[in-house]
Amino acid sequence: MNKMFCVWGLSFITMVGALSAQSAITDVFFHHGKQRDRLVWYFSDAFRMQRTDTVRDNLHITQLTLNDIIFDDSTVRTKALAKHFDDYFSIRVQLTHGHLRYTITYDPKNIALSLDQTRNIRGMPMLALTLQRLVTPARVPGTFTVFIDAGHGGLQTGAQANRVTEKTSTLRYAKALRDCLKEKGYQVLMTRTHDQGVDLDKRTSKANMAEADVFISLHHNFSPTNSEMRGIQIFYTHDESRTLAEHMRTALHGTVLGGNAVGDIAIKRAVAQVTYGTEMPAVLIELGYLSNQHDAAWIVQPASIVTIVQRLCQALDSFVAGTIGR
Repeated sequence: MNKMFCVWGLSFITMVGALSAQSAITDVFFHHGKQRDRLVWYFSDAFRMQRTDTVRDNLHITQLTLNDIIFDDSTVRTKALAKHFDDYFSIRVQLTHGHLRYTITYDPKNIALSLDQTRNIRGMPMLALTLQRLVTPARVPGTFTVFIDAGHGGLQTGAQANRVTEKTSTLRYAKALRDCLKEKGYQVLMTRTHDQGVDLDKRTSKANMAEADVFISLHHNFSPTNSEMRGIQIFYTHDESRTLAEHMRTALHGTVLGGNAVGDIAIKRAVAQVTYGTEMPAVLIELGYLSNQHDAAWIVQPASIVTIVQRLCQALDSFVAGTIGR
């Protein structure tokens, strides 16, 4: 595409939640993949959006205008990119005081556009623009690939409590899981192998472009108000990830965590960026509460890492066996 048109057509205004005077864009993510691309905005409060759709010379033009918005120009420009992504669509951003307009021009024979207004795992209003490729290259069969995401890293320390830092602990677990899976013959890729900060959308984009078969993000939980909370939680976003989450829950059931055997492990559907932006089954696993002294003491023990990792490997084996067997 080498033309950008600006023709107004049918429009509508929508908003999420109870509208306040102004809402701020708190973060912007761009998840790149071979099947789809997603541009995601987080808002501090309810927001107003005006959408206009037109057609010109067989190209569809969608304009999204976010009104009465507070935003950081550098963040919006960096993540919007304001350029052609490929031969089938382009995105242009216009910034004015209190208004933010995105113009998306795309070929409907190759791209399907959709919008999703929801809330993220912390309850913040969220808007996602998805550009789904209608024709994707056939994947070349190969070794089953597991992408491991060690949560946080660099300046993003994650939770810190009871003398444990989340970013350090998740990296230990991720490396141990990598070694276990490699011994079993899996191909393993990682978000990071040292104390490095990696943007959430770069984590998903790397996994998508590598065409990984599953994505596993390792974290630890934290409760600022209840130090008695403990145990393991598993989060997923898309329907295709539910089966992987169930295999994880089955394998981790009965794990002795902080002196007590883990009973029913909660599986929750929620929007976390590392599970929302992936193109393969993806789970985020919270391995115990750092805010609980018993969980925290158990988490750092070498024997605990071995136990958790062995069970996660078992879960992957059962998931793969079920997948191949279908």
